[in-house]
Parts: sequence; structure tokens; C-alpha cells
Amino acid sequence: MILLERNLLYRIRYTIKFDNRYLLGIITAMVTCVWFISMTIFKLDNSIDPSGKAAYDFIIGLMITLLISVVMASLKNVVTERPPPNKYLKYVHYDLNILGITLNDLHARKDTIKDMKEIFGKNTHTKCFRFLLLHPYSSAFDERAMIEGKSKNILRIECLKSVRSLDNLKHNIDLIRNDPIQEEKKDYYKGSVEYRFYDVIPGHGMIITDETGWVGPFLYKKAGTQTKWFQILNLRAYGQYLSEFDEIWELKKNGASLRGTITKDDLLKENEGKELFLISKHFSEELLDALLNVPKDISDFQFSEILNIAKDIDNNKIKIKNIKYSRDNVGALIIQCTNEKNEILKEIKFEPKLA
Repeated sequence: MILLERNLLYRIRYTIKFDNRYLLGIITAMVTCVWFISMTIFKLDNSIDPSGKAAYDFIIGLMITLLISVVMASLKNVVTERPPPNKYLKYVHYDLNILGITLNDLHARKDTIKDMKEIFGKNTHTKCFRFLLLHPYSSAFDERAMIEGKSKNILRIECLKSVRSLDNLKHNIDLIRNDPIQEEKKDYYKGSVEYRFYDVIPGHGMIITDETGWVGPFLYKKAGTQTKWFQILNLRAYGQYLSEFDEIWELKKNGASLRGTITKDDLLKENEGKELFLISKHFSEELLDALLNVPKDISDFQFSEILNIAKDIDNNKIKIKNIKYSRDNVGALIIQCTNEKNEILKEIKFEPKLA
């Protein structure tokens, strides 16, 4: 019965529109109907056809579902902190839709991908996980970096880490699907994990599950994780934000968008995108973490040096055995590329901030 109510609510969320003037009357009428039908069933004799009872049971379930829908349509959205993954993932049974700049939960929290993978293994429902990241070489990305007061090159590395995490999630799910030893788990790992890159300036971040959602504004000099968010309890608001997510997911080229929303394959066809992902290909997770914690900043020149190292490795122009990093006695980050003889072939130094 509970599953029936949840599924019905999930499917009618777009279409319910109630005028608050009639809300109290509708709720009162529904409560009266549910009470009357319940009392009728309670008085039924056991000799009555079981199919009749089943019909009554269905009617009660439908009335309760509509009652819940009316109440949800009248609820106010709640101001809250941005929810951590362990909070919003509890509401995920079918769908998860997240829109952000670089998706902090994926590049800064180690357990998020593991928890998302576990959701796939909890039931046999077909899941659909969708993620929208801001295009790392769009004008909107540069503008957002400036507004947030953060280096665009740092944000690009955050983006790389998030994409790597999502690729790992997809890979791990595919491994289970294709593993003959885990044949019994195949029915549980149904669905898809997809991500795309959009290139319009976002007004807010979104986390939308199949039961509720959260929306948070992108404010001046603040990351999305530092602002107050709103939990979406109002049914109409939920439908509007989910529709907005769908619209950006399918965004085509227009006056506000030079590229439209594109996939990773599309991004790899762009020169800058292809070069960017070479960093993820050849640099370790630990090294990317170190770059996100440089003592000062990553200048465009330093970032071009990082790109050149990745390109040289990919083109076999230099035979690098190891890429190591360390910090000197004043806290500067030093990246060194060495050969088999441990000779330094390339070195980049990130100076500490001045006092």
C-alpha cells in the first residue's frame, strides 16, 4: 500500500494544482471520505467476496495518496543548510539529479561514490542518476570563478576530480553487471549514471531526488556549499525545479548558450577539453588533491606547464617514470617529473602566499 501511494504521488506531481482557498475544504472532504470508507470496511462481514474488499482497499489507498498530495501541495519550502550526501541519498530510490559548478560532494568527499554505488544494490528498481557540471572552458565558468573569488584553474581541477569519480562509479557498476560470479546482482544494478556540461550562468544549485529536493543560490564570493539552501516540500515547486533541470539537461545552442549542454565525448572533441582530461589521465588522485591545496594559487602559466607535462607524457615526448610532489621548508608545493634514473626532467613550484 505504501509503495502504491508513493508511486502515485511520484507520477502526479506535475499535474496537481490547488487553490489555497479550497485547500481546507478539500482536506476535510477527503478525511471524511477516508473515515467513512474505513468504517464501512470495518463493518463488512467475512462472507463478503474478497475482491470487494480489495476494491475498497484500493480506494482507501487512492484517497490517502490524494490527501498526501494535497498536503504536500500546500507545504512551504524550508530554509536549511546544504544537505550532506548521507542526508539526501536517504531519499533516493529511483532518481538523483544534481546541478552545480564542479559538484563538491564528488571531488571533496571520499565516501559519496561508494554510497551511491550501494544505492544501486539496494533494490531492483531501474535508477537514473544525472549530474550537470559547468563547462570548464565556458565564459560562464570564468565568470563564476571570478564571482566566487576562486582560481578558475583550481575549479577546473575540481571538475576533473568529480568527472573521475563519476567515471569510477560507472565503471564499478559495469564490473558488477558483467561479472558472471555476481550474476544474482544484475537485477539490482539496473539503470544509468550520466553527466553533462552546461554553459549558461546558473542562479542556483539543485539536488533533486525522487521524493524531495534542495535548492541553494550561488552568491557573490561564496561557494554553493556556504549558502543557505531551501528544502523543496511544496509539490508544485518540486515539479518546477525538476522541469528546470530537464530543460538544462536538454539545452540546445541558443543566444545564452554557445554550445548547449554537451557530453564528455563532445568536450573531448574540443581542443581545450581534450588537453584538460590528459591531466586526469596521467596525474594521480593524490597529486590532484595536492594541486587543490596549493599554498597560493595556480596561475595560467603554471596551469599551462601542468598541461604541457600531461601532453608530453601522452605523446611520449619525455619518458617519465614518476611524478612526485613535496613541500619545501616554507610550504611551497613542488611537482617533479623524474626518469628511471631519478633525474628531474620537469619541475613546477607553487610559491606560498605572502604574509
